[in-house]
Amino acid sequence: MIETLLSLILCISSTICLWSAFLLAYDWQGCRQRRWLALVLFLWGAGWTARTYGLFFGDTAHRYTIILPPGLILGGILASFTFLVWPMTVLNAPRLRPRRILSFLLPFILCIVIYYGMIAAFRLPRFEFTSMASLWSHIGYFSVWFRLVMCACLLGYLYYTIRLVRRYIGRYNRYVEENFAEYEKYTIRWMPRYLLGLVAISVLFFVNLCFASYATLLCHNVVSCLFLAWLTAKVMVYNSPYAADNLNYAVPEVPKAAGEDFKSRFDVYLRQIKTWLVNERPYLRADFNLKDVMAFAGLNRTYASKIFNDGFGKSFIFVVRELRIDYARRLIDSNPAVSMADVAALCGYSTPQAFHKAFVFCNDGLTPGQYARRAAATE
Repeated sequence: MIETLLSLILCISSTICLWSAFLLAYDWQGCRQRRWLALVLFLWGAGWTARTYGLFFGDTAHRYTIILPPGLILGGILASFTFLVWPMTVLNAPRLRPRRILSFLLPFILCIVIYYGMIAAFRLPRFEFTSMASLWSHIGYFSVWFRLVMCACLLGYLYYTIRLVRRYIGRYNRYVEENFAEYEKYTIRWMPRYLLGLVAISVLFFVNLCFASYATLLCHNVVSCLFLAWLTAKVMVYNSPYAADNLNYAVPEVPKAAGEDFKSRFDVYLRQIKTWLVNERPYLRADFNLKDVMAFAGLNRTYASKIFNDGFGKSFIFVVRELRIDYARRLIDSNPAVSMADVAALCGYSTPQAFHKAFVFCNDGLTPGQYARRAAATE
């Protein structure tokens, strides 16, 4: 019964993963994390397909009772490598280069070279175990204790992923604050849940390694399938601030007089940008971001951010938020009966919820509805 259920779960899981991989790869929208997640899903789908084929067309029952098989450990390390690189494509895509990917992959490569190289070079014996007791009785053999080294490598990938994600979440938030008008559009509050899901499937993976059976494999695959389906759903609706058009944006240079530089023209740039924001209100556009300031002033991304951080004393996102909410207050003062959804759209917010949160933040906890009632009472 459980073997049949496992076969069904593997079929469903492989179909979901391979189809999701195709959708993400086909419609990647300039976001590297979509392409990388497509690779992750393809690898999982291919692995599940191979397991399904073995269950249907061969007597592979003994494979699901073997303790710490090297191939499965190496497969887990490869999966951990992909789950390490994927958050980097979300949190810090500009720094993800081939050399860095290779450095992440190096422990996996070393495990393969050392394990199979030593066995081939010295004709060392390999073992299959069905219980932990029999494994510990052979712990002195290279092909046994090095499996524990590979397990340690797998744990190292998991630890490094958690550490790296926690470090880069802060940098990601600062990048959004300095380049975009609305944080909610690029929020990644789901990233801690990604880490929890990764820990859950890792724990179940080790349970399956140490107590191999159809039941442990079934639990691991069900949780993994649910995790990957949830991750795909999140990425499909996630707006990346690192899309290609943002990263590769060319700044139209403004001619400068001889001897002039950014420092000497800082006050001029600041005055021009303030006048532009007040007179033309470009911040009311839903897609307004730092690129518009760069195009207007002829500044690169670093200098444009410096204008806001040093000139306004706040990050770009906070300056725009205050301008939008000030305009919203004027709209409500002129017509307290106006719909808050209309105010949100007129102020450039993508959703009424994002407007509500920004309004409350800028008005010491006062909601738009409360402000409107107060405005109506003073008429």
